[in-house]
Amino acid sequence: MFRQITIVAGLVLAVSHLAACSHFGSSAGETRVSRIDRLIEEKDYHRAQGLLADIQPEDPLYSKVQSKLKAVRKEIWNFERAAIKAAVRYEQKRQWQLADQTFDDALERLPESKILSAAYAQYDQRRQVYKKILRVELLINEGEQLLKDARAYTQIANIEPVGFFTRLEIKAYKDKRYHVSRRLFDSGQAALVREDFRLAQRCLLIANRLHGSPDIEQALKIARVEIDRSRSRVNYKALTAKTFRRMLADYKRMLEDGKFFAAQQRMHYLQKQFSDQRELKALADELQLVIRDEVRRATEEGRKLYSEGQVQEALTEWKRVLPLDPNNADLKSNITRAERVLENIRILTKKQSG
Repeated sequence: MFRQITIVAGLVLAVSHLAACSHFGSSAGETRVSRIDRLIEEKDYHRAQGLLADIQPEDPLYSKVQSKLKAVRKEIWNFERAAIKAAVRYEQKRQWQLADQTFDDALERLPESKILSAAYAQYDQRRQVYKKILRVELLINEGEQLLKDARAYTQIANIEPVGFFTRLEIKAYKDKRYHVSRRLFDSGQAALVREDFRLAQRCLLIANRLHGSPDIEQALKIARVEIDRSRSRVNYKALTAKTFRRMLADYKRMLEDGKFFAAQQRMHYLQKQFSDQRELKALADELQLVIRDEVRRATEEGRKLYSEGQVQEALTEWKRVLPLDPNNADLKSNITRAERVLENIRILTKKQSG
């Protein structure tokens, strides 16, 4: 009798302990979810995403937080786009410090964001180009001033007799004209490479007037030809600008809605039909990063499903992103393996039913 009572008491304690553990586990899980929600509200997306990614498939919270993980990814995407747009607006107003601060704040929240890092690198490149253009403007002003001084130095040279110091002064003036002419020639060539043909023409015209040479005249001829070509394209651009903006807006909506394959196809079309639109390169680079991240995420998600025995779901996930990266050997291998497993299951099922 005493032994039975002892056994019953032990069972009661065990059940109580399991209930306490279950309550503790449930409480700990709810605490984790609450912490993630708080991080999302505070826009600390980097830490929130890290906590969500750490939750393994065997964790009871895994299925519960999948929708939350997708929502965080969308929040991150919207945050990145908003930060880039704000920085670009500051850049257009030449408010470089505010643009820098915008990127710094965004990267502090998302230090591992490849999209933000790429956008900042492109922004910094544009800033350096603008800095060079400002220096070229100073050089152009210097050349124009030298041309204005030419008449005075000519009159000085015609005064008789010309003294030793006057000759030195005139020689220094001529030397300066030559050196400024060569610097303007170098700046003009750099502008030609950047396809800034009007700035190139301004540099080369003044360089040629300061100290003409065959290489300056040749470069000036190239600049004039390219400007004439651009003028002939003005009417075409005016007609197609509206179409380009409409198609670009459609492309951005596709990307925001997660229709990556449609966005990829639209980008290919835009690049083919509107190759002269410089902003497309930055957008194409950004799209490549987004697609690479989506393929990587889908590959990992498919592996988790496959390891859980959900072969058909894994195959569907891998096939979904294969069009985005058709040469991805890893994806192809995973798809082949999954199809082989499903075929073997189908054959076994058929034999058993037969």
